[in-house]
Amino acid sequence: MLNKKEMHIVQLTPFFSPNVGGVETHLDDLVSELSKRKIETTVLTYSPLTSSIKSLSYEKLNKFTTIHRFKWPGFGVFNFLEKYPFLDFLYLTPYLLIRSYKYILELKNSNKKYLIHAHGLNAALIGVFYRVFFGSKLVVSTHAVYELTSKSKYVGFFIRKILNRSSSILCLSQASINEICRLGVEKELISRFKYWVNTDYFRPLSSDNERSDDESFTILFVGRLIEKKGINLFINAAKLLPRFNFRIVGGGPLANAVLRESENIQNLVYYGEKNNNELRAFYNEADIFCIPSLYEEGFGRVIMEALSCGLPVLGSNKGGIPEALSKEVGVLFEPTTNNLIEELKKIESDRLRLKSMKRKCRKFALENYSSKNIEIILDKYKQHENF
Repeated sequence: MLNKKEMHIVQLTPFFSPNVGGVETHLDDLVSELSKRKIETTVLTYSPLTSSIKSLSYEKLNKFTTIHRFKWPGFGVFNFLEKYPFLDFLYLTPYLLIRSYKYILELKNSNKKYLIHAHGLNAALIGVFYRVFFGSKLVVSTHAVYELTSKSKYVGFFIRKILNRSSSILCLSQASINEICRLGVEKELISRFKYWVNTDYFRPLSSDNERSDDESFTILFVGRLIEKKGINLFINAAKLLPRFNFRIVGGGPLANAVLRESENIQNLVYYGEKNNNELRAFYNEADIFCIPSLYEEGFGRVIMEALSCGLPVLGSNKGGIPEALSKEVGVLFEPTTNNLIEELKKIESDRLRLKSMKRKCRKFALENYSSKNIEIILDKYKQHENF
């Protein structure tokens, strides 16, 4: 057990709710579980960068959890700058370092035991600064596969230096572990962790969870509307499969383009951006969930939510997606429009197989994606408790 009265966890991240996304939802879950265990937690983050939703600068969620959001130009700015890694780095990192310094210094001077949990490489660099100058313990979570093979060797060198200065590194997938090991990051620092979902909320809404064979076959996409998520593949498939229903939930730079397409394609419906607590109904009203990512996806939290609602997954064979599924609950494909269309036709034509997959999804999610997964993170905190 952690010494709850003495240990203070600092969650350091550029992105936090009310931003909408897999990492943000994971952090909400993490903070919630820490609060249930009466572990004092402070979140140091920006005001929303990828959402137009307003938020409080200071928020005391409960006795154990405090959030400090630093106002920073967000909605629209990040969408533009993320195409340019160096500008994106300058946008995300220095100001978060400047604003977080006061809070870390207060913890340091209070002689209270604290640990910094940095999420992503930008926060990791800031955490390394505090580790070097204050002796802070630093756990880094990587939430993506960074596809570094196509980038400059100097970027890899920079990342290796950052991660090797941490106390521990938590990676979501074996694909992520393999990538940073190739960079020369010390293997003994690395552990694997898993996201989890609220399986009480994300659940089938009917006892049999079966849709009638007479209903139109419905395919659901939930995610950020950017090209590398495969949204254009999804739309192309809708154009070429007019007898199937295609539904899209999400926001992002391509939202207006998706809206225009939905107005012209009769079997394509765009529902806009939704909060995580609005998604359950969408998962329950579909026959298959599609995640057609074109890049090395970190893991895909939406996969877990879909499975927990009893919805099988058709996913690209990129990054951590294959690790999130089994053949009993999902189908993998090389992400091209033709491949997506062929797989959808196969799934729709074999309803017995689809029903069999649906019956296994919930059990798979309960075994793999329940809140017990936080124990991996807590064990890592405990490892660095005494310092």
